[in-house]
Amino acid sequence: MGVIVNLPPDLEDRLRARVAAGEFASLEAAVSEAVRQFDLTQPLSEDLRTAVAEGLAQSLRGESAPIDFAELKRELRSDLNRSGD
Repeated sequence: MGVIVNLPPDLEDRLRARVAAGEFASLEAAVSEAVRQFDLTQPLSEDLRTAVAEGLAQSLRGESAPIDFAELKRELRSDLNRSGD
């Protein structure tokens, strides 16, 4: 049995536009993909919250080190370049 979902008009319009553009075969397919994507991002969000909480606790205990933002940017750019391959 299916589920009836009432979306705000702006979200419904966005979904209908993507179906009309051929990105999805139906509204149901678009909503199903949205739920799948949501499920994929949740564990990452929880991991990020945990990491931020741990980092804040370390900082409050005086266990943090200064950040070299130039080096951080280089590392992030390098990671992005490798993930694009």
